[in-house]
Formats: sequence, structure tokens, C-alpha cells
Amino acid sequence: MILGLSFSHNATACLLDGQGQAVFCASEERFTRRKNDWGIPHLVLDELLAHHVRPGQVQAVAVGEGCMAAYGSRKFADFLYLGNLASRDHTLRSPLRTAALLAREVCGRTFRPRSEYQRLVIDALKKRGIIAPVRFFDHHTAHAASAFHCSPFEDALVVTLDGEGDGLSGSVWHASGSRLELVQKLDEIRSLGKFYRSITALLGLTVNRHEGKVTGLAAYGDADRYRETMRGLLHPEPDAEGLLTVRSRIAEHHMKRFNLRRVRLGGLAAHLGMYWRSRSWEGLLNRMIAAQARSIFAGALEGDPASLSFEEKADIAAAAQAVLEEVVVEYMGFHLERAPSRKLALAGGVFANVKLNQRVLERTEAEAIYIHPGMGDEGLAMGAAKLAYHETPGAKRSVLRSVHLGPAYREADIERACDHHQMRYTRLADEALAERIADALVNEEIVGLFRGRMEYGPRALGHRTILVNPAKREINDVVNKRLGRSEYMPFAPVVLDDAYEEIFEGPKLSGARFTTAFMTITLDVKPAWAKRIEGVVHVDGTARPQVIEREDDPFYYAILSKFRERTGIGCVVNTSFNLHEEPIVNRPEDAIRSFQSGAIDRLVMENLWVEPRDRAPLREPAGAVEVIRQAPVGQPTPR
Repeated sequence: MILGLSFSHNATACLLDGQGQAVFCASEERFTRRKNDWGIPHLVLDELLAHHVRPGQVQAVAVGEGCMAAYGSRKFADFLYLGNLASRDHTLRSPLRTAALLAREVCGRTFRPRSEYQRLVIDALKKRGIIAPVRFFDHHTAHAASAFHCSPFEDALVVTLDGEGDGLSGSVWHASGSRLELVQKLDEIRSLGKFYRSITALLGLTVNRHEGKVTGLAAYGDADRYRETMRGLLHPEPDAEGLLTVRSRIAEHHMKRFNLRRVRLGGLAAHLGMYWRSRSWEGLLNRMIAAQARSIFAGALEGDPASLSFEEKADIAAAAQAVLEEVVVEYMGFHLERAPSRKLALAGGVFANVKLNQRVLERTEAEAIYIHPGMGDEGLAMGAAKLAYHETPGAKRSVLRSVHLGPAYREADIERACDHHQMRYTRLADEALAERIADALVNEEIVGLFRGRMEYGPRALGHRTILVNPAKREINDVVNKRLGRSEYMPFAPVVLDDAYEEIFEGPKLSGARFTTAFMTITLDVKPAWAKRIEGVVHVDGTARPQVIEREDDPFYYAILSKFRERTGIGCVVNTSFNLHEEPIVNRPEDAIRSFQSGAIDRLVMENLWVEPRDRAPLREPAGAVEVIRQAPVGQPTPR
């Protein structure tokens, strides 16, 4: 067994079996309930060691970052690199604790400066009884491995792009068999991720969280208004070796002021006043980046950067999206012309941009595209584990076919949670339950589905999902209000495989099919269908589908099939089961709390139809039976 770990935003743990197959993967945020939580994923490790593997069975540990950074005291390294968001906030909310931490760090840097914190990671694992050898892999090498070694391709051009990681913001590789051959690195100062993150902050949104809102907002704007301004901040240029690279003036500006891996105490202290006003580590990060963005754009915008109208925000987003697409398409095109393969395998936070992914496929010579479903830093854990596995003799590539790799819960646990929260439940057979859900969708009810193992990655793909009838555009406003969300992009559809080419159009639909299973690309909707499924079609005529086959998830497939029997529509809305600014639900209690808040009309948990006790009881249909579901063969038994 190989244990993979990542510690940066969205800290994650992953477990591979002896054949290199992922058997468990989950992010710390789902357990702490703190979005994009950082540090050693202690609660995920608790889950993993309690239910999936014993410490002595771990044969190797692989970390998806080098864990190289300057520091002087262990407490400071724990605080800045290995601690979670709550521990950071706890320290920085107290001037006394902060002063003590900085004083200790000054002494450490003066008398015993250190440049890596790998030993701290090894010590933390030993405390859990994990004494297997630990390998530390470069951040972007781990991203590249997550893209290629999980893809269905035997050869590919592999590209990684993000904000930063181990001093880089991107990389290009030629991949074949089990080999990854490095072609080019993009230094952190050339970061496309920092460019887009800065736009996110400028628009008053939360960095590392709301970049998708920028993508949605872009469709409402006029890209030409600020296009030349954006091109001055981000554009391709040749490097010294004749390869195409990127100039990112925003990244240059940002790195002159703050770098997390090379923290200057004076620079950190200078931001403490800003921190105490923001009251959280994330708030500080947003204030810093927003202030820098406003200083960059102050002379280029027509109004005050701190008080932009919706129209101005939409035009800024449109220009930023258009220029990002231009730069990445040109960059990809350059490398595809020189690559032995026309298949693309992609990872890194920049490729969370689903509209960009569509442009890359359609406007380059790529024949097919695969985006790792955990494209952000959560994917580093799996990528590092894959790298360690492929160093073993006789290692064979294995495709990641499912992201349902998190914890599952027994119906007995769900029943106890329902009893505790005064909920009534009726147990139904799969067929009757699918019929009941389809009827609810036809009646335009909002259904929460909590079933099986939780998804790995940012998308809900049928196991921690909210389902809605896609026919009406106004359903977006209704559901967003119920969930406390504010979105510019409509919900995404889950689509039956035999309806895929019926609903969508484009020159490379077959080339997109490898990544539509994970909802990581937008596609053009046929005009006739756009009128029938307005709830999932954006103003630019695109939708972001999850396409499922019967063997992927027979129950999920049955729901859609029965909905199509009633409506003639082979898709439904699929949005993540979570309230605004919360991670996707993990435990039964999380789902029940969302239900009780009024976020959904109906709740299904495993084979239980759940209702408040003050609601009229469900009349059991003929054929409803007591059902005991077992874990799928080869997967851990749920608790």
C-alpha cells in the first residue's frame, strides 16, 4: 500500500493498492468543514487508519511537494506550512501569541536557520505508527503524474498550470507508457494562476475559491473593453531556448511583495494590521491580493477599483477570461506542434476553468483531452502516490475510472442520525426509490442524494449531489436562494451517455468524452435542446456535463432513465450537496442539517427516504422492501 499526501490548500490523503489503483482518497475540508483546509490532513488520516489500512501495511509514503522553505522554529513551520486554517486563525487573533511566535522565529533564524521541513512530516507520521520510507516529489511533477497516470492515454502531451508550487507555476512533459519526460518549466514569476487569482480578488471575490464565478461572470461582459489592458499583463513570449513561455506582470508584482515559501518576517509583520481587520488567514490573503490588484489596475480602469459596477466587473472578467484563453491556446498549440502525441493530459488549478478547457480542445490540434478530476492541489496526493508506484518493478498504468473514493456510512449509522435529529425514514428498494426520485424531479422538487462513497475532487458526481428538473431557467435562482449561493453560471447537467450527442454539438465531442465523466469541460448545447433544458445552459449557449454510463453507477443511471421516461429529457441538474461556502457534505449529520435548513425538499440517504416527523408520512409503494446494501466488491465496507 502506498500513502499519498498533500498539505497545501485542500490538503488530501490518498491510498493506492499493490496494483497502483486508488482505493481511498479524500480531502481534509470534508471533515473539518472548513473550505480548502490546509496542513497535514489529520482527520483524513484518522478515517483512513481506522477503516481502510493499518499503519504497518503502509509500505511507502509519497508527498506531493518538496517541503522546502526557510524557517527558524518548528512552531513557525507548523503554523505556516503544516497547520490547518483554524490553528492559523487561533494564533493570529491574539497579539500575544503572534508576538511570541515571531520572537521564537527570529531566534531560530538567527541561531539555527533551516531550509526544509521534511523531518517534521516524518515525525508526524511516526507518531501514528507509520514508519515506511517517505519520498518528497516536486509539486508539478506530482500534478503531471496525476494527469497522465490516471488518464486512459498510452501517450500524451502533459501540461500543468497553477498559481505556484515548489517555485514553479507550470510544466510541459512528453509522456509514454510509464515515462514522463520534462520539456519545459514555467517559473512562479510567470504564473497564469496568479493572474486569474488577482482578477478574482479585484472583483471582490474569494481567491482559491471563487475563480469559477469569474468564469461565469465573463459571459455577461464585453471582452474588448479591457482586452488590451489584460494583454499587457499576460502574454506569451519566447524564452532563451526558443521555446514559447509566458510573461505574467501580475505574478512579478505579487512576488516582489509576498512569497509563502520565502517568508520575510518584516514583510509578514507589515501585514498584521491588515490581518486583525480581516479576522482570518483567508481574509488576510484576500486583502493582500486585492490591494495589489487595485494598485495594478488603478490607472487602467474607468472607475474606482474598490467600487465597480456589475457591468464593469463583467467586462473585466470577460477580458481576463479571453486573454487567458488566448495565451493558453497559443502555448498549447506551440507544444502540440512539437509533441509526438495529439492527446492532452492536464492538471493544476488553472484547468479548473471549464471554459478554458473547451477552448484548448477546440482551438488546438488536440485530438482528445483528459483533465484530472482533482485538478487542484488535492490531486498532488494521488499524483505523488502514482509516482512512487511507478518506481516499483513491474508497475503498470491504471486508469482512474471513478472518484467515489471517500468514506461511506452504514444505514444503521444513518438511522441513528435521523433518530437524533427527529427525522422519519422509509426504506425502499432501488427500483422503487429511483421511481420516487424521478417523480419528485418531475414535480420540480429539489432532491438531496447521499449514497455510497463520497466523491474525491471538487465535483459532486452522484453520491453527494442535489438533483433538480433542468427545464426552467429560473430554477437557478430558486436553488441558489435555498442554498445561500450567489452564482453567475447555471447548474451543470448529469447526462445519459446515449443522450450525449443528441444534446451537445461540436467538432470534437468524442475527444471530450474522456473528461465529461468528471464534469471538467463545457460544451455547446444544440439550440433546440437549449430551449428544453434552460436550467443548465449558460448565456453563451454552453453547459458543463457529467456523462454517465449504466455500469458507472446503475442507481444514478436509473434515476435519469426514469426521468426521461416521464419527460423525454435525458438529463437533470446535478449540483453539489452543500450550503454556501461549505464543503460538500460528508457525514449523515451534514446532509440532515442541510435538509433542516430548508435547502432541499427531499432527502435520500442510501435506501432511506427521509422526512421530518411533522410531515405526512410517505405511503410505501408496492414492492418497497427492507434492503441491506453491501459495499461493492473490492471496496472497503462502509461504517
